Amino acid sequence: MKFINDKLENLIIKWRRYIHENPELSNQEANTAKYIKEELNSCTNINFKELTKNSVIGYLKGKNDGPTIALRADIDALPIEEDTGLTFSSKNKGIMHACGHDAHAAMLMGAATILNEMKDSINGNIKFIFQPAEEEQPGGAIPLIEKGVLENVDMIFGQHIMVIGDLEPGTIAINKGAFMASGDIVEITIKGKGGHSSAPEQSINPIIIGQKVISSINEINNYILSPHDVSSIAICKFTSGNAPNIIPEYATLSGSIRTFDNKNRDLIENKIRDILDGVCKIYGAKYELNYIRGYDPVINDDLASDIVINTAIELFGEEKILFTKPLMASEDFSSYLNVKPGAFFILGAGTIKDGYSSLNHSPGFRIDERALKFGTEMLVNIALNALIKIKSYLKNSII
Repeated sequence: MKFINDKLENLIIKWRRYIHENPELSNQEANTAKYIKEELNSCTNINFKELTKNSVIGYLKGKNDGPTIALRADIDALPIEEDTGLTFSSKNKGIMHACGHDAHAAMLMGAATILNEMKDSINGNIKFIFQPAEEEQPGGAIPLIEKGVLENVDMIFGQHIMVIGDLEPGTIAINKGAFMASGDIVEITIKGKGGHSSAPEQSINPIIIGQKVISSINEINNYILSPHDVSSIAICKFTSGNAPNIIPEYATLSGSIRTFDNKNRDLIENKIRDILDGVCKIYGAKYELNYIRGYDPVINDDLASDIVINTAIELFGEEKILFTKPLMASEDFSSYLNVKPGAFFILGAGTIKDGYSSLNHSPGFRIDERALKFGTEMLVNIALNALIKIKSYLKNSII
């Protein structure tokens, strides 16, 4: 069912533009949280509170008892100087909503407004989670979970607006099971022995060692992991030396590790350590390894995914569903899915042919604001459908 009228659509656009114009970085979203709370308090009677710093959590209790659904939006911006030419461009120098979190917040605000008006016909409860600090690890989800945001929640849903070439507004991309990758960082320091380039035998060249380490790490995908496993191992930075005739003492390497399986994360980390042990031992060097665990993989629940898919079909038609391959990007929505079943999906926000050519996380990132009403409708209908499906599932599961 479609619930948005022109008045509410304009209000959602207004909310999005205000948040876009006044972006705040991770863990600094005090004014954004205040704005969300004030706006929702003016048009709903839902009780919104701050569970963790800069979060806004609302709880809607339906007329009758039933399951509890959670809907989540992130609200933080990125350290990027905006270059869009929009009339509502960022007022805060060097900070921009370049990932669409302004849209996520506005759409969830719209969904809360609609669902609040329907509460007397709702059998169950809905929790609205406006989460800070998605862009800065360890993320804002874990503190909220530790504070009990998922207590009594049966299922959780989230969406991410995206401009990826041909995903027009009203198009949904999703995958059952593995949907987004983990995001780890590896930092390596190799300690050799400095010296003059005319006497390399008296030195331990960390550049040569680093080169062999990189070559061996790059082979993990080909010879250690199964061909059926999908992962990305990329050493993206290699720094060493200051002069052409001096062998340096140190070399530093860093890179990104992405996979869809936590067992493979463990395997990759252990193999990197084995490589460093072996190569550095051969050359007489020492090393330090800092393997930083980022967000876990986003693994969508089958039932929750079916709810998203069927909702999108009801609203937009089967032709608007894209069953995508797992994405190598990472998201701290995974933290919620480690605790409760749920689903995360992509909402199309503009195509190249319509002039939306800048991807998320770029200075020119813009969205087609028609996507706002589609995303809001998705959240509302997902919540309503999920309450029915989960109640039926729980009833049929009772022995």
